[in-house]
Amino acid sequence: MKRLLSALLVLSLSLALTVPALAAGDLVVTQNTHLTHLRNIYETVTVKAGATLSMENWRPDAPGLEIGKSLTVEPGGAITGGSLIFSREATSTGIDLYYRVAGQEKPLTVTLAQLVASEPHDDYTPTFLYDLETGHYVLIADYSNDPFDLPDNPPSGGGGVNDPTLRFAEGLKQLGLFRGIGTNPDGTTNFDLDRTPTRVEAVVLLIRLLGKDAEATAYPADNCPFEDVPAGWSRSYIAYAYDTGLTKGVDDRHFGMGDATVQQFLTFVLRSMDYSDTNGADFTWNHPEILAEKLGIVLSPNDVANFTRGVCVRIMEIALRNATKSGTRLADKLIDQGVFTRDAYDQAFPR
Repeated sequence: MKRLLSALLVLSLSLALTVPALAAGDLVVTQNTHLTHLRNIYETVTVKAGATLSMENWRPDAPGLEIGKSLTVEPGGAITGGSLIFSREATSTGIDLYYRVAGQEKPLTVTLAQLVASEPHDDYTPTFLYDLETGHYVLIADYSNDPFDLPDNPPSGGGGVNDPTLRFAEGLKQLGLFRGIGTNPDGTTNFDLDRTPTRVEAVVLLIRLLGKDAEATAYPADNCPFEDVPAGWSRSYIAYAYDTGLTKGVDDRHFGMGDATVQQFLTFVLRSMDYSDTNGADFTWNHPEILAEKLGIVLSPNDVANFTRGVCVRIMEIALRNATKSGTRLADKLIDQGVFTRDAYDQAFPR
């Protein structure tokens, strides 16, 4: 285990506020806030856009932020210094976490729950220390071999019970948000995870993620403004997506019937989370990965170069546990809308 404490740092903010140690309840940071106590314990922590939550980082007993349920850093917000200590049930949104393999930093691509599940100790609590050189929160363990080096594109429906992409696909299916294309010889669902989706298919995946499949199926096909979308079921889906602002087409008359790219799918997903690319308000359609990464949707180079339905599944799973622009987690928004119940979500994606 390698400690990643930096030796010299003097943080100065335009406004420095002291927050009591061992505080109960929730912390909402709306302006620059500086923690000086060694232990700062909260159930939930939310750092609003434009605010920075900082902790001293210049001594061995630097302050730590202990989080019981959730840490949310909104776009434009920031957190620096000290350490982040999560309970076994906690989640994080809007902040990139890292781990080290043989001294090299890598983005953490598994959830905190999956990280906890990978550790054999019942009292394990994920702890991340701020690295002054990189500005990242890094897991205190330094692995000799990468424990999270999982296949980027597992075989369709056949990655095994421990394949996370397959587990995510099964979870989405349980919630009615994802379907397969048939059945494998062993009776399991063939999710066809290693195939590149078409643009139409990417829109259908998004509509199902939002629990709007029935509405899209019944939507008037004549509303579809694109002449390249063939007659049939797809025109209702595309018409619904167009009228609800989920897609704009490649131009006024053409939707674009080729294969989807990861940038296109990220754009669809970010729009579903209430972010806008109109006039570059929140992100741009040709570089949606900038905002996506801030929201925790971090993809490998192979995911980008070899975009598949499996990559869609992983993006959808991350989107569900991340906050929309309003700050409400997408899964909670769908629960409130009656798309599925909280118990169903917890069973599909156990923490």
